Amino acid sequence: MIRSLTFVAMLVLTAAGAACTDGTGPDCATSEDILYNDVPTSLNDGSPVATFHFSQRYRSSFDAGCVQQGGSIRLVVTSNAPITQTFSFIARGIGPQGSVDWSIAGTIQALPPGATKDEGEVVYTTLPVDQGIQINFSSWSSP
Repeated sequence: MIRSLTFVAMLVLTAAGAACTDGTGPDCATSEDILYNDVPTSLNDGSPVATFHFSQRYRSSFDAGCVQQGGSIRLVVTSNAPITQTFSFIARGIGPQGSVDWSIAGTIQALPPGATKDEGEVVYTTLPVDQGIQINFSSWSSP
């Protein structure tokens, strides 16, 4: 009789652990937060370029032996310049130890003063977007 109870207990534990492997299931606790990070940028001479608005629906799922975290990052760029501009950029998500966790490159064409360009979802990462973000320009011009 004791052997049967031990086997059943092991079977239940195995099933409970498997229930959370995809981040769902009755034994898996989840939380979801919307994280933001607004990064204003300028040229080397201090002239304003744009504010990069990053947002992320960050989901955490966890159970005793199952942890999944992450979410897609959405990017919206708003011009801060007094003139229409075109620029190419590289944005990098910087982790707690200073390592690059994610990187995206893009070009914004003919963005008028005060205008907004929604780039949509640009990358999926396990790093929360409210950590460090570094933005560099590889080109900039004004027609």
